Amino acid sequence: MNIHFATIKTKKVYEEVVDQILALISAGDLKPGQQLPPERELAQRLGVSRPSMREAFSILEMFGVVEIRPGDGTYVAHRVPPSLLSPVAHALMRTKKEILESYEVCSVLEIEAARLAAERATPEDLVELQEIHHSLSRSLTSGQTPDDGDTTLHKTIARLTHNDVFYQLLEDIQYILVKINRVFYQALRAGATGEGPIEQSVAELDRLVKAIVNHDPEGAAAAMRAHLDNVKPIIMAGISEEDAGQ
Repeated sequence: MNIHFATIKTKKVYEEVVDQILALISAGDLKPGQQLPPERELAQRLGVSRPSMREAFSILEMFGVVEIRPGDGTYVAHRVPPSLLSPVAHALMRTKKEILESYEVCSVLEIEAARLAAERATPEDLVELQEIHHSLSRSLTSGQTPDDGDTTLHKTIARLTHNDVFYQLLEDIQYILVKINRVFYQALRAGATGEGPIEQSVAELDRLVKAIVNHDPEGAAAAMRAHLDNVKPIIMAGISEEDAGQ
């Protein structure tokens, strides 16, 4: 494989790895379905630690950029969300102002997704939603938050709109949603927010899912709005000036 990987020199190593792999995919040097070098080899070629490489792969998998096949290897996904490959995506989330603006856009879409899901979800959809919700609630209350936070729940709600364009739009901005989610749940895991926000988040998600299950569009939209409004201060407080690139 004659792909050139540049040595990583910045402080936030795993993010630089993510950016570099996205750039290689955008340039066509890494193609859909292509297998990446093994973790150990790629870490050596990039000049980074294996934990940093593992963190980068984990994030890329959550973004839907790569597929990790146990016992086989890591592959570029057959369809990478187009927004991840744009220069805008690489520049996102560098300042608190940009993070807040991105969060506001996501919030508008998420609130409408909750409304549409409540109107359109099928009985089968609701069984799946409740299973995901119960799993997340158990994790939160036991202190074992999933690496992707509640991103899976939000993505499921978007899919329940049964609007392919709407779902694709939300999926294409997962770069923003995942990073925002990670900041929030890292703060919860670190205990920086105390116990109250954990219990509050669980209660908010309970109300959200209940409204969707009850086919209550306005209730679902209100519950999503309340949840997003309440987590925003924690997210913003969790992003240091240094981390935000200021």
